[in-house]
Amino acid sequence: MNFAKEYLDKIVNRGILLVLFLLLASSILFFLLFIAVGSALDFVRRYWKRITIIAGLVFLIRFLWIKLPWNFYCAFVLLLVALVIVILFRKQIFYFLSRLNESWCKTEQKLDVLSKILTTVATLVTAVIVSGRVLTQFESQTNILQAQENIAKRQSTAEHFKNAVEHLGNEKQPVVLGGVHALHNLAVDNPQDYSQPVFEILCSFIREETRKTDYQKSVLTEIDSSDTTQKAVDSSKQATSLIVIQTIIDKLFRDKIELDEIDVITGNKLQLYQKHKANLSRAFLQGVNFENAYLEQADLSRADLEGANLSNANLQWANLFGANLQKADLSNANLQMTNLFDAKMWGANLFKTNLQKADIESAIFEKVELK
Repeated sequence: MNFAKEYLDKIVNRGILLVLFLLLASSILFFLLFIAVGSALDFVRRYWKRITIIAGLVFLIRFLWIKLPWNFYCAFVLLLVALVIVILFRKQIFYFLSRLNESWCKTEQKLDVLSKILTTVATLVTAVIVSGRVLTQFESQTNILQAQENIAKRQSTAEHFKNAVEHLGNEKQPVVLGGVHALHNLAVDNPQDYSQPVFEILCSFIREETRKTDYQKSVLTEIDSSDTTQKAVDSSKQATSLIVIQTIIDKLFRDKIELDEIDVITGNKLQLYQKHKANLSRAFLQGVNFENAYLEQADLSRADLEGANLSNANLQWANLFGANLQKADLSNANLQMTNLFDAKMWGANLFKTNLQKADIESAIFEKVELK
């Protein structure tokens, strides 16, 4: 799209240059013809003021042509203005040409017709220049206002980003969830500027929070304890619970938000966070739901994924070195070319799991389910 616009811009700009050149060339041609037939000295003596004005216009055109920032829109409007002027003066132009044809052998009439032609040409050129100058100033003001609006918008977005990040450190779980949603929405609205920083911040949040002993105890209580009262007490003590971590994982790896950008390899539209590689090494992710998640090339080395749901997940080229995958559901998951060196797969569900070219050296596959 930008290439087409630049190409049209060049064509139109060259068109305007050609029009102005033809106008000036026509004036010079008429001047030379009349000088060749009539008296050059008499012509200069009679019309030296108008010749001076035209010469000044030529230098003005040359100056403005260098200084003016021409673009597609300005060039289009200039051509339109020139066309309107030609249409308005069409009778005068045809009249001058007819008079020129009728009085070709009469020097005085030739000089009079030439004077009127040059005056008309000068008027047209002046009108085009003035119109271009006015339009350029108007466009300059518009660009300034647009730039100020963009700066204000960026400042507002940056402030929202800062506030959302600060919410992640709040002691209250609803505030933390609000910060997660705010960051995700910023990435959705501004994928080029915020998708990667939001992705990295939330991955870092998962790593740091899930490594905390209190969080791990809280999760284990939620998974193992049947005492709902005890679970409620433990959850109230922690701002970061399994709900917060699961929400982040859903946003980063499970939600399908398509971008306008196309993947050159697959030909499909890219997902919001697809180009970023997740770093969840040593994260405590027991009981987390990664169903249908996109984790290609993710770093899950030594992560604790015991009992996690990874069914239908894409873990191609992922690093699961030393990961704990006991009792994890990996049915229909894609582990092609995945590093499973020293991974613990005891009791994992590997029904229809793609392990093609995966590195399974030293991995433990005791009591795995294959059907």
